[in-house]
Amino acid sequence: MSHVLLPGKRLSDARDAKGLSVTDVAQALHMSTAYVKALEADDYERLPEAAFVKGYLRNYARLVGLPGDDIANMFSQVMAEEVSANTPERTEQPSTQYVPQSWLLYAGISVVALIIVLWFAFSPEAVDVSAQDVGIHDEPVAAAVVEPTGDEAPLVDGATDGVEQESQPTEAEAEEVLTPLAEVVAVSADVLKVNFSDDCWVKVSDATGATVFTGQKSAANKLVVRGQSPFRVTLGNAAAVSSITVNDSSVSVPTAKPGRVLTLRAE
Repeated sequence: MSHVLLPGKRLSDARDAKGLSVTDVAQALHMSTAYVKALEADDYERLPEAAFVKGYLRNYARLVGLPGDDIANMFSQVMAEEVSANTPERTEQPSTQYVPQSWLLYAGISVVALIIVLWFAFSPEAVDVSAQDVGIHDEPVAAAVVEPTGDEAPLVDGATDGVEQESQPTEAEAEEVLTPLAEVVAVSADVLKVNFSDDCWVKVSDATGATVFTGQKSAANKLVVRGQSPFRVTLGNAAAVSSITVNDSSVSVPTAKPGRVLTLRAE
């Protein structure tokens, strides 16, 4: 792209043509003059992530009368060429991307199976716990009952005279045994809430490293996400944040100038 002006040069020339200073642009876009100079110099290492930079370039372009999407797309091309030029050829297998696992679901299923097995194992009539006892097959296993004669008490196959037989637990009793299971499975995730007083780019990752939100929010929109605390929150315009809470507990937000990028830990 050496024959085409870079995004920063086009913005700088357009700013000069309109008679604006770097300070004028910084105040209009609510960002620091250092950021404006870095954008005009195409010095992206001094700026936050690419998603934020594209937003800054698009807003800057609109301010000076340039097509915002064209400037943002040109930035993407520049970054793609730099990555291609700096990436050596290799034959290694690509690394597997991390995919968060639904560990709560697996934990709940495991607890259900354990409780059922233990209940049958310690039941007085469950001498032999088979696959049918656990409920793997659809057809239930019914015990053969010997009809009583005279005053004899009914006996179940496998029982002997003089041995008192305990009755099977009722449905209500079985529900009582499994009631704590709902408390184990229904583990509530931590809730992060962020309120804004102005437009702000936001990226949120939870304790597992998974990105639970990335995008732009305005003063009219509250951000509410769920995940595992502590959260890592990156703000493209930290001054636009009015409050942050985790599980309704307030999180301290450092005072920042408009346009400043800030990353904080919320728990």
